[in-house]
Amino acid sequence: MKKLLVSLLASSVMLVACGQKTQTEAEEQEKQEQVADAQQTGEVANKSANDQSSQENKDKEKSVEDVTQSPSEESGDESEAVNELEQWVPKTPNVERIYTGEGSEFAEFTTYPQFIHEDTVQIKRQNPGITTYSIYEYREDSIVEIFTHRGSLMRDDFANTAKTSDSEGEEIVLKTPIEVGTQWEDRDGQSVEITATDLDLDTPEGMVKGIEVTTTTVDPEGHEGKIHRYYGKDIGLVKEVTELGSDAEMTVTSTLTEYNTDTVEKIPFTLYALDYQTLDQAIEIEMEFELKTNDPIRLALTDKLKEALDNEATNLLPDKAMINYMYLDDDRIVHVDFSEELATEMQAGASGELEILYRIVDTIANLYYAEAVNLSLDGGAYDKGGHVHIDKNQLLYPTHGPMAQ
Repeated sequence: MKKLLVSLLASSVMLVACGQKTQTEAEEQEKQEQVADAQQTGEVANKSANDQSSQENKDKEKSVEDVTQSPSEESGDESEAVNELEQWVPKTPNVERIYTGEGSEFAEFTTYPQFIHEDTVQIKRQNPGITTYSIYEYREDSIVEIFTHRGSLMRDDFANTAKTSDSEGEEIVLKTPIEVGTQWEDRDGQSVEITATDLDLDTPEGMVKGIEVTTTTVDPEGHEGKIHRYYGKDIGLVKEVTELGSDAEMTVTSTLTEYNTDTVEKIPFTLYALDYQTLDQAIEIEMEFELKTNDPIRLALTDKLKEALDNEATNLLPDKAMINYMYLDDDRIVHVDFSEELATEMQAGASGELEILYRIVDTIANLYYAEAVNLSLDGGAYDKGGHVHIDKNQLLYPTHGPMAQ
């Protein structure tokens, strides 16, 4: 029973857990080939950087409040259907939702919307056991989970990287019409149904109108269970109750207890700096990112690497240098591309320059829990510094921290 419970919790679709490959195998192969070409020629890599920067700029210029338009701002049957869905699973920026749990140590969790685009939202869900990143697509008649990644604390906008999903198949979260009796199947072929639409739900924001969506589960031994999910209007998931056994002999409950608006996502990390005098001794400095919805982590890391430190440590990045793009691939390699100023503006000798580069590698590899870093300059080799040459696609392995070889 306990094993089944863990399995059910892992497969939950409440804006928290599993996903799918976002493309067909042929499309995904083409996408991976494009990334490979980028690493071989630099042309696609630079396009990727431009696309990523362009998307980030659009997201910064167009507020996330504008992305989630009200019904009065849209027209047509499709828009009305999407708005009907969004009122139950809203794309609200900068909102931290905290759920307390009963019946299992994994029933408590928090969620945060990392990226909101016109038709998708990427949600981070963290419980005591694992952190999951899911992308939900808002379609004409349904909200569908199309991507998941389970791993460390991170901030990649997975809709704009080549990372493939950890799970196969789509997972419908909610489907129109919003009325009792609307049915569909989850990715495992289990029956899901809207079972109530006239509820009053108690939330941290007060009483709101609510609906109930019930999934009927069947374990390998034929025992039936129920998962009841309660969504509040303009709030999202309010409560989830998992019942196992014919008489609900085992029940796990997750309840929304805090709805915190205008908040930031906090991501702790370790900066591996250098001794200012000798440039040969690593100094570990604990830091924290504070990022709102649609804030790219590459810009935040750029600032942290330039930050003036205490008298014992030196900053790692010249003032004019920038990170063009940064992402994790399926092989746990982080690809990070800097502007040429990383090399041309660096004030260090040969040994000092190499030490600085490896402290950057240490910082990035441990941030992503990655095996290695592929560091490049404007899509090409690191060959503009005069002291150090790093071939294009040459992997650099961390020498400090948990990910050190």
